Amino acid sequence: MRWWHIKYTAIFESQTTLKYVDNWLVYCDNEVTEISIKTGTVGISDYAFINCKSLTEIIIPEGVLYLGNRAFMNCDSLQSVSYPDTLQYIGDYSFHYVYGDKEITIPAGVSYLSPYAISSSSHIVGRNNNPLECINVDSRNKYFKSVDGVLYTKNMKALVKYPPAKCDENNRYIIQDGVTEIKSYTFYSCDNLEKISIPESVVEISGYYALFTGENITIYGYKGSTAEEYVNNHDSATLTFKSLGELSKNVAGDINNNGEIDIADAVLLQKYLLSVIPFTEEQWIIADMNNNSVDVFNLVLLKRELLNM
Repeated sequence: MRWWHIKYTAIFESQTTLKYVDNWLVYCDNEVTEISIKTGTVGISDYAFINCKSLTEIIIPEGVLYLGNRAFMNCDSLQSVSYPDTLQYIGDYSFHYVYGDKEITIPAGVSYLSPYAISSSSHIVGRNNNPLECINVDSRNKYFKSVDGVLYTKNMKALVKYPPAKCDENNRYIIQDGVTEIKSYTFYSCDNLEKISIPESVVEISGYYALFTGENITIYGYKGSTAEEYVNNHDSATLTFKSLGELSKNVAGDINNNGEIDIADAVLLQKYLLSVIPFTEEQWIIADMNNNSVDVFNLVLLKRELLNM
């Protein structure tokens, strides 16, 4: 489907507070406090709800396919937007202006999501004030997938967006092995992050803002990798590259790097969990057997591996 933008020279069909061109909603009166979008609407144009400062909730009905760029710009009171399953296209900053959402869900039908659809900007909400902690995806969606609240493409080849307010243990995120691309604006304004580990499988990092968080951040990767090249080619005082050694290429669970999983690995992990010893970044990655966090569940998985040997 080819998407197009409304030309404002057309004759408007008006409701009390909303204006339409054919079946496209193009404008909402600034003073409105409640709205009802008409049945049969197929698209919401760019800036359609601009400066509707009293709106707190918007329900987009089934049948709407397109949500334009900055559709909710300057809707300062907007706390909730309900998106239909029929929605296919989500434009720039469309989720950005919903101030109350700690979680959002990508609807079942969405096939295009702008790189800037989920973002943060200091002049709009202020750093560390974006509440978005989790991005969910309807299980029926054929194009996107959520892993622990982080947005990937369905085939797990591209990392699309890390929620700006998500907070993980030790302020780090380990990108799953097999991912080949990090999309534009993936980590933009993710101020809670201090470390990002990038696997060798990543061969494309799209744009300056892909890894830019606005704060000092350490990028862990391999010598000669796309991750190292990216950091070297971006003149930013906020990015530091540190090389991962051979340890993190070994089998998950081989914490002592002896080429096999054994009881010594379980002992090391138990000592780490009891705060007896620290882990290096490489050991932390190897110990994270479930791609989630290094915790008691990893110890259970490690012991299960030992029992099955």
